[in-house]
Amino acid sequence: MFFRRLEYCAHSLTLSSGWGRLFFALMFGAIASLTQAPFHFFPCAFIAFSGLVWLLDGAVSENINRSQYRAAFGIGFWFGLGYFLVGLYWLGYAFLVEVENFAILMPFAVIALCAGLALFFGCATLLARILWSVHAARIFALAISFTCFEWLRGNILTGFPWNTIGYAAAFSDISAQGLSIIGIWGYTFCTILIAATPALLFDSKYKFLKYCVVIISLGLIISAAGFGTHRLNSIVEANLEVPKAHNVRVRIVQPNIDQALIQRGQEQDRKVQFQNLLALSVTEQNGIQNYNDIPDLLVWPETAFPYLWEDRPELLLDIQAILQGKTVLVTGVHRKEVGGAMGAKYYNSLYALDPKGRIHSVYDKNHLVPFGEYLPFQSFLESIGLEQITRVQGGFTAGTQREIISVGNMPSFVPIICYEAIFSGQVLDGNARPQFLINITNDGWFRNSSGPYQHFHQVRMRAIELGLPIIRSANTGISAIIDPYGRVMNSLSLGRRGIVEAILPQAISEPYYEIHKSLIIILIIFSSLLLVLICNRYK
Repeated sequence: MFFRRLEYCAHSLTLSSGWGRLFFALMFGAIASLTQAPFHFFPCAFIAFSGLVWLLDGAVSENINRSQYRAAFGIGFWFGLGYFLVGLYWLGYAFLVEVENFAILMPFAVIALCAGLALFFGCATLLARILWSVHAARIFALAISFTCFEWLRGNILTGFPWNTIGYAAAFSDISAQGLSIIGIWGYTFCTILIAATPALLFDSKYKFLKYCVVIISLGLIISAAGFGTHRLNSIVEANLEVPKAHNVRVRIVQPNIDQALIQRGQEQDRKVQFQNLLALSVTEQNGIQNYNDIPDLLVWPETAFPYLWEDRPELLLDIQAILQGKTVLVTGVHRKEVGGAMGAKYYNSLYALDPKGRIHSVYDKNHLVPFGEYLPFQSFLESIGLEQITRVQGGFTAGTQREIISVGNMPSFVPIICYEAIFSGQVLDGNARPQFLINITNDGWFRNSSGPYQHFHQVRMRAIELGLPIIRSANTGISAIIDPYGRVMNSLSLGRRGIVEAILPQAISEPYYEIHKSLIIILIIFSSLLLVLICNRYK
């Protein structure tokens, strides 16, 4: 009975047309978004992508070629609109931090962004239509098309690879370990191939090819589970439940400062913010601050220092007091650079201070958030009264490079600020390899929504791809110490004030993906494309 009802649903979707078809595409996109953090409900992928295949089957069956292409693009666009509206709803929270200034823009900005991202999905289904067929190879066509356009979404026009489809398959520590071999783009291909396979259930022709695709999909599932289990079990068997550690004690501060207070920028609020950072940085014993219990590395979150560093040099004495000549401090700051033809420039930066409180290294954020930290056509849009949410006149200026930082005897690290961590393959520049990463961020803009959970999940995946531990400090959470297998060693949940402490784990040898980067996914795409073309020619 269930099988017959499912067959009826499949035929109904194939025969749908017009706005009804687009409504189904929108709903399937919304369902697909539930595969991402914090839900990680992978069965939704089977529903969403199998439904998408049946909708495309119906579009391809239309008589007029031009109508087929238009329908295919429309299906992908509305699928993407549902996917991004549900998955990125939390972006609207940033407009509510200063309600009087930005609330009116919230629906327009969120819908416009989601519609822009949905264009990539529309182009993906359009390309899939060009490669489409009546047999099982059309599943490969869909996987090829989405993987290519997901890569484009993450790299062109500054890139925004948030909630890349491949994260759906990395729903557990075991299932995520394959990222060390094929990375997020390989996971995107495999996710779509596996999730769309149930759509072949009612194919009555070319059964041999159908069974081959089913076997391949099952093989991918078994391989991912087997590899992940083996990789993690090998640590336990070697008595390395926690990876080998440096002799470095890390303390992460999570002040949990309301973003509205930060934006308001009043002197009293800034004093409280700074005193909170100092108080959390030093542990207490019987109500008295214990300066003997100090870490080797202290990490404050993005924009933690509430003043321009250049304006309040006297506060350095307070910082030196908590460092006690023994602790390295890494903190987020806003930095001003005066001079030049353009006047003052502002940077979203990270400072690494040596144990004596001297600035040892400076990193300026390379990958700025459009409309959050700068405006495209900044001067023109400011002239008509628009401004980015951070309200920095002229916007922030992007840094130009990311270098390895090494302070004294501290293991070397690479800094990544905020959402720079979501760009797979772009975290490390050049051939040099650090011993760990530090990610500072401020997700306080998005309150207790899905956004901070999605951000944290994507940061964990970078640890697996790179084989490097990550120290993450977030203003409102989630702060954590993550080992090179993507496992959370210690963390502080969203919306809590406190500290996270642990011993810094060592990096492991470079994973296959970090050595070869996108080579393997290029081979997968070209071999799959060759398979599709051969099957379409000799079906």
